[in-house]
Amino acid sequence: MNRRYGQPAFVESRPFGHYRKPFWLPAISYYFLAIGVTIAVFFMIWWLFDIGGRSAPWIPSGVFAGSFMVLSVYLREVVLRNAMTRYLAVQSRLDRNVEQARRIPRKRNKLSLDKNRRLLENIEKKSSAARTLNQLPDVHLEIFEICDKYLRLADKEMDSLSIDSPRFGAIRTGRRRVKGLHRYHLLSWAKIESRIYTQEASNYDIVEDKIATAQTALDVLDTALQFYPQEPQLIESADVIREFISSSQISKNIRDAEESVGDKDYKSAVGHYKEALFHLARQEIGYKDNSAVAEKINNEIVRLRNILYKNS
Repeated sequence: MNRRYGQPAFVESRPFGHYRKPFWLPAISYYFLAIGVTIAVFFMIWWLFDIGGRSAPWIPSGVFAGSFMVLSVYLREVVLRNAMTRYLAVQSRLDRNVEQARRIPRKRNKLSLDKNRRLLENIEKKSSAARTLNQLPDVHLEIFEICDKYLRLADKEMDSLSIDSPRFGAIRTGRRRVKGLHRYHLLSWAKIESRIYTQEASNYDIVEDKIATAQTALDVLDTALQFYPQEPQLIESADVIREFISSSQISKNIRDAEESVGDKDYKSAVGHYKEALFHLARQEIGYKDNSAVAEKINNEIVRLRNILYKNS
């Protein structure tokens, strides 16, 4: 069961049904209902015995109705009352526990001068080590995540600090230093990681594998662009990979079209050529000679359509 908003953990750990309020009606309502049902039972039993040809049907009817009324009284005054008493006792304990939990002051994760200094020393120490292991992308990613965590903590702390606080200057200086490391390690990770995937993609012979691996490289760059959307290095690298993916897709479409022509499946061939034109039109950088390739594809589409027309 999902924890309800604001509900303490110790409440969630108990079964919900254990605290469900038992059925309970005010005495007047309950006994009016019981009397009504008793009368109904009396006449129903009377009717059953009467149609059965029994003599004096009111006697068993009275016995059944009286027994039902006694059972109703016992149910309310013993069974339901005990259940309600247990419920109220448990509810009272829960209310006290919740009230005590609310009174416990929450400790604020304060960024003290000492803690700020230790965090900065740790970040700079790990950053220096990462520069030594410069070609390991995971190391740069780890430092970036540490920097990002510090910046979020510092931003939150700065929102509640006055300019006269001795922590204000220290945290502001630390934030400025960490921002530079944040950018450096993110760009280093994106550059190395995307280059690894791009090189891997270029080594594949199967076009589908080329495209999938290059897309992974593009995802890496897109992740970095979420933090630095105006970074020229990231934008340029992403554009190059997009062109690589598009060129690979065009080559695949042309190959599929040629295979369809070989199988005399001219309709599918036209579809593949159209896909190639679509990707060709989206390219900003020329795919070899875009105009010449587009003209060749269009001529082939016209030729195949003529064949389809003659065969129809």
